[in-house]
Amino acid sequence: MARTHELLFKLEHEDDWPPAAVEGIYGEQRDGSFLALTCPLFVKGLSVGDLIAPQFDDTGEVIGFEVLEPSQHSTVWMIASDQTLREKLLAALRELGCNTVSAPASMRSLCAVDVPGEVGIADVDLVLGSFERAGQISLAYPSFRHGDD
Repeated sequence: MARTHELLFKLEHEDDWPPAAVEGIYGEQRDGSFLALTCPLFVKGLSVGDLIAPQFDDTGEVIGFEVLEPSQHSTVWMIASDQTLREKLLAALRELGCNTVSAPASMRSLCAVDVPGEVGIADVDLVLGSFERAGQISLAYPSFRHGDD
């Protein structure tokens, strides 16, 4: 039986970003590999459902990983300073079937969106695209697994 626990990923910094030294990702330990169960806010190249082989430093923090079996989930990062708009967009994404994660209160404008493979990325773009083009939100796709829709 798989055991659920949290792995701590040591974060690389560029221009004082991200505003944290480590990020905890919950998942299942599987014979030396790890199945990610939560969407990352700062770890690039990782999506929910990915089976990874983590590399650890001497403190037990993850300093790198290899994706052994990629999932069909994509990860989208969104920065939306306007709280009302942010909540509206996150609710619309959840209605599509996405899962959302918000950063702690000190970084509340940052959110991560887990886009399962069965949710069309074109549908996500219909929700977010016009707001990004208008400069009301910023988006990044640190783990994109969807094919062209």
